[in-house]
Amino acid sequence: MLNFFEKLSKIVEVKTIKDVLSIIKEYNIKEGLVVWDIDLTLLDVPDDKITSDLNKEERFKFMTEIKEEAGNNADDLIEIIYEQKKDKLVEPEITETIKELENLGFKNVAFTVRRTGLPSKKAKKSAEDALIGILKNLGIDFSQSLNPEFADYDLTNLLNEPKVINDPNLRPYFKPGPPKIKSGIIFTANHYRDDVLKAVLNKIIDCNFFILIDDNSKYLNSVKEVCDNLKIPFMGLHYTAAKNNQQELNKEIVKLQKKTLLEEKRWLSDLEASKILEEEQNKNPSF
Repeated sequence: MLNFFEKLSKIVEVKTIKDVLSIIKEYNIKEGLVVWDIDLTLLDVPDDKITSDLNKEERFKFMTEIKEEAGNNADDLIEIIYEQKKDKLVEPEITETIKELENLGFKNVAFTVRRTGLPSKKAKKSAEDALIGILKNLGIDFSQSLNPEFADYDLTNLLNEPKVINDPNLRPYFKPGPPKIKSGIIFTANHYRDDVLKAVLNKIIDCNFFILIDDNSKYLNSVKEVCDNLKIPFMGLHYTAAKNNQQELNKEIVKLQKKTLLEEKRWLSDLEASKILEEEQNKNPSF
């Protein structure tokens, strides 16, 4: 017979955010730490599909073409994309679910591999402040989840051997920042996720139950192993809504987005590009 710890240390698929509360109640979990992944869990960019993590290979190819064709202006154009793309909640019910969890006594934080610091010379905000602002505009604020001393906390000194992942697919940052906690969001800043998580759980967050909501099954298993080693009961919720609702890229839209960016230095959303293509089609049926 499985003991209590073994029974609850598991990973369950959830297709909609409404399933989260149902599963927590089903397993009679009364308190703990709920950790939300950012990309494809809290946020996606359905109106700017070429920039989504759902289209990593196509995005890399698109950005590479921008760099090749724009030359010295490439960084400025890429910054325009990141400033003007519109992040949205994967499901609108996410905001209310977080509030319900708080009302039940759970602490909510976010955990992301996103980097910190200034992406470019023209960036108006640090990457972490930009993300915090996006979430607040969508009604999500994790800043009250941790003690005030961790409101803006550099994690570098807590890592035994800080290791940065070398990823050639990432755009170079003008001023990269350290792994940190800010406003209840844990940023690994491209350091090894498990190392950052171990440091946080060992030295900052006293956790009696760890619930991770993430779209990546590989990462859920990795975190499960960390929690098992630390003897922390773990529940992984494999959240598949973004992938289940994925729509195909329209090559003509992507082509027009690149052309407009290079020639006019502005970014068209998928909807804006679609309307232009439709107008051209109506004017010239052979277009």
